[in-house]
Amino acid sequence: MVEDSKFERWWPARAALLWLVLSVFEIALVGKIDPQETPVGIGVALLAVAMTFAAVATAGTRYGMRFAWIGFAALVARNVVRDTFVVYRVVLRRLFGGAVADGYLDVPFDPGGDDPRSAGRRALAVAAMSTSPNEIVLAIDAERRTMKVHVLAATGTRRHSAQWPL
Repeated sequence: MVEDSKFERWWPARAALLWLVLSVFEIALVGKIDPQETPVGIGVALLAVAMTFAAVATAGTRYGMRFAWIGFAALVARNVVRDTFVVYRVVLRRLFGGAVADGYLDVPFDPGGDDPRSAGRRALAVAAMSTSPNEIVLAIDAERRTMKVHVLAATGTRRHSAQWPL
């Protein structure tokens, strides 16, 4: 109950911070402050914040995050770039009559408990792995302590560890 009251007390500050971050991100992506585009982007950021908080309230689940997990963004970016080339090879091979060698992996993964930080860790791990164009997480098996992952093409390297990604 303490966690719920703490969240309820700080939600306006969290919403304002998320709105600020998304607004700055929009301006950075556009590369300029335009009197016609910027207000729309800031409005869309506000809508995204409202939808995010509505989804969290509807789900009834709290997610905890660690600031250190931001460092995994570089790992995700590297996987996206590398796997884009892997998918290009698959597409080219398929265009020239080759077969697609897709498959499933059981990646070691500790799902944690029922606390907000474990829920946030699971959500981040699924989103981070599924961002790569070559892989998508299908399920987390808590009993076997694995993530079931579909891969379009096996890369031949073992790039997942028991701590992946967090």
